[in-house]
Amino acid sequence: MLRSVALTLLCSFAALAEAPAVRVELSSMLVERDHKTQREVLKPPQAVRPGDVMLWTAKVINSSKADAQSVRLTIPVPKQTKYLAGTASILVLNSVKVIPQFSFDGGQHFATEPLKKRVLVYEGNRQVEKEVVVSPSEYTHIQWILPKLAAQSQVEATVRTQVR
Repeated sequence: MLRSVALTLLCSFAALAEAPAVRVELSSMLVERDHKTQREVLKPPQAVRPGDVMLWTAKVINSSKADAQSVRLTIPVPKQTKYLAGTASILVLNSVKVIPQFSFDGGQHFATEPLKKRVLVYEGNRQVEKEVVVSPSEYTHIQWILPKLAAQSQVEATVRTQVR
């Protein structure tokens, strides 16, 4: 199951490259706790079970001799998992913070947290529209927009998900 998820994500990243020399490498690790030291241990995922936590790392590499402008790094949240709130890394490029943006509609729209949506609810016997905060477990994609990725450089973004 996990290998097919990783392969699907890698194929998704191939279409995201802004220029031929910009590529993305994705890796996933199973996050476990060492009961003796109480520290986290990262292991290659052999088999995963509901409740397991996965660390996804996407490395964007610009191997060209020119800077890449407006590079979008998008990590889809696998359907078999849910995003764990607060785990998307904040990137720092040349002292500029790149804050992650999130989507709950399949990657069509992105915004910074908190995401909000409009829903219909019943109050008494009438239906009214209300704005509610979207739960991070509903996120489908996480995105960073890198204003500039210097020539011959790379940057890593990380996200944690939990297997459903």
